Amino acid sequence: MKNKWFPVLLIVVTAAVMLVGCMPEIATRNVKGIEPDGLQHTDGYDDYQGYVFGGGKERYNMLFRMKSPATEAGKTYPLIVYLPPEGTEGTDNEKQMNYYLIRGVQNNGQDAFVVLPQLVKEKFAFGDAKGKSSKASQLEALIEALAAQYPIDRNRIYLTGVGQGSLAVWEQLTRSKTYAAAMPIGYGGDPATAETVDDIPIWASHDIDDSAVPVTTTDKMVEALRARGVLVNYTRYEHLASGKEAYQEFYFDKEVWAWLFRQYRGRELGKE
Repeated sequence: MKNKWFPVLLIVVTAAVMLVGCMPEIATRNVKGIEPDGLQHTDGYDDYQGYVFGGGKERYNMLFRMKSPATEAGKTYPLIVYLPPEGTEGTDNEKQMNYYLIRGVQNNGQDAFVVLPQLVKEKFAFGDAKGKSSKASQLEALIEALAAQYPIDRNRIYLTGVGQGSLAVWEQLTRSKTYAAAMPIGYGGDPATAETVDDIPIWASHDIDDSAVPVTTTDKMVEALRARGVLVNYTRYEHLASGKEAYQEFYFDKEVWAWLFRQYRGRELGKE
């Protein structure tokens, strides 16, 4: 006798196959170099195009959004790399978008490339609680690929991050001589690594009322760096209005961006 459930089972299996076929394969497909991510972005940041980078050996590729300036032949432009906080992981290439950073660059900066990578949950981390990163090499590879493909000024590559992304900024500075300046927000590095941090201008910030990450983490790191002569600006925000975060105040500060865009690898722009 014919199984009466067979047509139903066939429909379910077919639907499942179609669903799997429609799921994003960004995280696992074999990408070489930089390619469009092929995703539909509905976050309103239309100037920030979606890409995927597959320059590392790991199974997971790196999603990122990038804004490119209007370029002129023969000119190079700064690159700002933003490392996002915990809670922005995913494969939508949207959760990492930071309104305050984007508006800060737009309102107070100059023409620059701006890159915002996204973390793939549990498979991808710029840094952990001990300041060690399993993907730092892929981030460096991405920056190298961008600098090779676009008119980026290699002496004006800037790094900033918030929360866990800030910890990753500190970790990057212990291993890379790529950056002209850094702006970590809301998470201090390990003072024991201060001797290995690249000697570049740094502007750190932290909310003294931060209940998630104590301000002392940044206090101690800044103290250790200043003790060895590293140029560190430090803004400790006191008693921010309810709902306000340190990064919101920081990225909307015109003085921050004026300072950042003056920095040039090895010296301040316009100075010998």
